Amino acid sequence: MGGKKPGTIPTAHEILYENRFLIFLLSIILLLLAFPLADQAGYGESVLKLPFTLVIFSGIHAMQRNRVILVLGIIIGIPAIVARWIVSDLPFNSSELYVLIFSILFFSLLCLFILSRVLGEDRITRDTIFGAIGIYLCLGITWALSYQFVEILIRGALSNVPNETAYVYFSFVTLTTLGYGDITPLIPVTESMAIFEAVIGQLYLAILIARLVSSLKR
Repeated sequence: MGGKKPGTIPTAHEILYENRFLIFLLSIILLLLAFPLADQAGYGESVLKLPFTLVIFSGIHAMQRNRVILVLGIIIGIPAIVARWIVSDLPFNSSELYVLIFSILFFSLLCLFILSRVLGEDRITRDTIFGAIGIYLCLGITWALSYQFVEILIRGALSNVPNETAYVYFSFVTLTTLGYGDITPLIPVTESMAIFEAVIGQLYLAILIARLVSSLKR
């Protein structure tokens, strides 16, 4: 029999893996809390580096049982960390683009991977629910980075975005379809992105609820 024997004490590695989505969720919450500190408390970009790195490592940790995804995660994630710690401090206009490109690619891969794991689980566990919550937050951050990327390429793509936190704020307002209207898309690209994000946000919640209900009926 391949199962674990009753009474066997789990190793630290097994405990970490069984709580991989909880670790990811906590790291992404920490990153979200760091954004206002970076912009409002005057700490700047440096305060984002550590929580951003924790999110990357926790994401790679969650991928470890899928070799192909793990390799892709490392190939994209490590350059994202290097870009955030080193390239972002370089005095070049294009340096921030490198940070955003690798970050968007990694967060997109991570969202898709965790979504496949959450929807593919035979039974819903506590860690599965943490993963589902983490995906929702990950979607918001991915779109925030994407809006920032477009804004760098096309100045004036969004109205009233004084700092990096504003992109996160606008993204989650759009994802949850609150739509306060204080920040608005001004070009067709960001208008389409906002529509797509709002639709994805609602579809995700509908699919997640349906998945949870179907699991309870088994």
